[in-house]
Amino acid sequence: MRFFSRLGPINQGLHRLLSEFFVWKKANGTLTPQGEPVFFDLMEIGTMREAEKCFYKIGVGADEARETLNAHLGPLEELARFIVAHVTSVVVGDERVLENRRFIETIDLKADSWPLETLHNRWKECASSTERWQWSFDPHVMRRFRSPRVAWRRWRSPWHARDGSVTDSRPSSSGRSRSTSPSAATRSGTWRDGSRVSYAGRITATGRHAT
Repeated sequence: MRFFSRLGPINQGLHRLLSEFFVWKKANGTLTPQGEPVFFDLMEIGTMREAEKCFYKIGVGADEARETLNAHLGPLEELARFIVAHVTSVVVGDERVLENRRFIETIDLKADSWPLETLHNRWKECASSTERWQWSFDPHVMRRFRSPRVAWRRWRSPWHARDGSVTDSRPSSSGRSRSTSPSAATRSGTWRDGSRVSYAGRITATGRHAT
């Protein structure tokens, strides 16, 4: 239970981050692939290779299963930090983010979200630091997906209003934004562009990849 109680909130925060990243790329015209399709094998990320091994550990006792899961907790948290750092590096247009120890240490894995505006401002505070962060895998493994740098402009998350409600900035047929309070019952729907939202905090895009 400890394993899943730590990964659950991280997974939810990453869903929100990647959903906002998708909207940001769309707003800046960097969503459409350029040139030929790019092949990418998730096994190029060392953490993913190690996680795959869990699938083959079958028929083990409870104690060994617990040890196996606990051994993968640290690497999965490292992968979460990498995803946040990678997204930030694309948004600010600077690969130095990926090895900036000061910035990466500020990534709070207990946070329920990492708004792009917050990550951008945090990078400005850490950019002058030269101390490097050491990963267990190549932090530039996603370089092939990088888009041309986009000039930063003030950005407000389309999902979160100041009162904590989840809001979509695109107007409904009545001309008003769709929103719901955090305590509202879970609901879901699909908009015209194919993106899908599940209210009460979990937002996904179906059939899309935001890398």
